[in-house]
Amino acid sequence: MKNSVIDKICCWASEEGECFKRTEEHEKLLDDVDKLYTKFCSELKGKELENFKKMCECFDGMIAEESEQFFKMGFKLGLRLAVECFSV
Repeated sequence: MKNSVIDKICCWASEEGECFKRTEEHEKLLDDVDKLYTKFCSELKGKELENFKKMCECFDGMIAEESEQFFKMGFKLGLRLAVECFSV
Protein backbone atom coordinates (compact mmCIF):
# COMPACT_ATOMS: atom_id res chain seq x y z
CA MET A 1 0.00 0.00 0.00
CA LYS A 2 1.00 3.59 -0.54
CA ASN A 3 1.84 5.85 2.33
CA SER A 4 -1.11 8.27 2.06
CA VAL A 5 -3.36 9.17 4.98
CA ILE A 6 -6.28 7.25 3.47
CA ASP A 7 -4.11 4.15 3.04
CA LYS A 8 -3.04 4.41 6.69
CA ILE A 9 -6.69 4.72 7.76
CA CYS A 10 -7.56 1.61 5.70
CA CYS A 11 -4.79 -0.31 7.45
CA TRP A 12 -5.90 0.95 10.86
CA ALA A 13 -9.54 0.06 10.19
CA SER A 14 -8.62 -3.47 9.13
CA GLU A 15 -6.48 -3.96 12.25
CA GLU A 16 -9.31 -2.85 14.54
CA GLY A 17 -11.53 -5.71 13.43
CA GLU A 18 -15.18 -5.35 12.66
CA CYS A 19 -16.56 -1.87 13.15
CA PHE A 20 -20.11 -2.75 12.23
CA LYS A 21 -22.82 -5.23 13.16
CA ARG A 22 -23.68 -7.88 10.64
CA THR A 23 -27.30 -8.28 9.72
CA GLU A 24 -29.11 -11.58 10.02
CA GLU A 25 -29.15 -11.80 6.22
CA HIS A 26 -25.39 -11.28 6.07
CA GLU A 27 -24.82 -13.99 8.67
CA LYS A 28 -27.02 -16.38 6.67
CA LEU A 29 -25.10 -15.66 3.48
CA LEU A 30 -21.78 -16.26 5.25
CA ASP A 31 -23.09 -19.52 6.64
CA ASP A 32 -24.29 -20.63 3.19
CA VAL A 33 -20.92 -19.79 1.63
CA ASP A 34 -19.10 -21.71 4.36
CA LYS A 35 -21.29 -24.79 3.88
CA LEU A 36 -20.85 -24.73 0.10
CA TYR A 37 -17.09 -24.21 0.39
CA THR A 38 -16.83 -27.20 2.74
CA LYS A 39 -19.04 -29.31 0.46
CA PHE A 40 -17.04 -28.53 -2.68
CA CYS A 41 -13.70 -29.04 -0.93
CA SER A 42 -14.82 -32.49 0.21
CA GLU A 43 -16.21 -33.52 -3.19
CA LEU A 44 -13.59 -32.10 -5.57
CA LYS A 45 -10.20 -33.71 -6.06
CA GLY A 46 -6.90 -32.86 -7.70
CA LYS A 47 -6.82 -30.10 -10.29
CA GLU A 48 -10.53 -29.34 -9.87
CA LEU A 49 -10.04 -28.68 -6.15
CA GLU A 50 -7.00 -26.51 -6.88
CA ASN A 51 -8.95 -24.49 -9.44
CA PHE A 52 -11.90 -24.07 -7.07
CA LYS A 53 -9.67 -22.81 -4.24
CA LYS A 54 -7.86 -20.46 -6.63
CA MET A 55 -11.22 -19.10 -7.83
CA CYS A 56 -12.27 -18.46 -4.21
CA GLU A 57 -8.98 -16.67 -3.48
CA CYS A 58 -9.40 -14.50 -6.58
CA PHE A 59 -12.97 -13.65 -5.62
CA ASP A 60 -11.89 -12.76 -2.06
CA GLY A 61 -9.16 -10.51 -3.47
CA MET A 62 -11.61 -8.76 -5.79
CA ILE A 63 -14.04 -8.13 -2.92
CA ALA A 64 -11.25 -6.79 -0.70
CA GLU A 65 -10.04 -4.46 -3.45
CA GLU A 66 -13.56 -3.24 -4.17
CA SER A 67 -14.26 -2.63 -0.46
CA GLU A 68 -11.07 -0.61 -0.10
CA GLN A 69 -11.94 1.51 -3.14
CA PHE A 70 -15.47 2.18 -1.82
CA PHE A 71 -14.07 3.13 1.57
CA LYS A 72 -11.59 5.55 0.01
CA MET A 73 -14.27 7.09 -2.19
CA GLY A 74 -16.67 7.51 0.76
CA PHE A 75 -13.96 8.95 2.96
CA LYS A 76 -12.92 11.47 0.31
CA LEU A 77 -16.54 12.53 -0.27
CA GLY A 78 -17.15 12.85 3.47
CA LEU A 79 -14.04 14.95 3.89
CA ARG A 80 -15.04 17.20 1.00
CA LEU A 81 -18.50 17.67 2.54
CA ALA A 82 -16.97 18.54 5.91
CA VAL A 83 -14.58 21.06 4.35
CA GLU A 84 -17.41 22.62 2.37
CA CYS A 85 -19.62 22.88 5.47
CA PHE A 86 -16.92 24.65 7.47
CA SER A 87 -15.82 26.96 4.65
CA VAL A 88 -19.25 28.51 4.01
